[in-house]
Amino acid sequence: MARTDSAVLPARRISPAQEEFLYPEMDARFTNSTKRMATPFLRKQRRVPARRGPLPKKTTNLLKCWALHLRADSTRRIVMPSIYRYGDRSWRFASIQRPY
Repeated sequence: MARTDSAVLPARRISPAQEEFLYPEMDARFTNSTKRMATPFLRKQRRVPARRGPLPKKTTNLLKCWALHLRADSTRRIVMPSIYRYGDRSWRFASIQRPY
């Protein structure tokens, strides 16, 4: 091989297999420095929330509230007379003077 007077060494072409063998500490992060790195935290597209019910949300909540109140009121109307009747007719409370 003849000597050259240039100070720059000629560039050798190294195959990827040779490069991996010669420089094992270098991985794809260092060899692909010119390419833009893809971020691992990609945001995915969100779907627009769509209600599938026939009524609007506000109306549905209002109807639920009314149903709860009606159920509580009907339960009170059934239970309270039963408790009153028990207190009025029970033998435990026979010593209490009744006004009638």
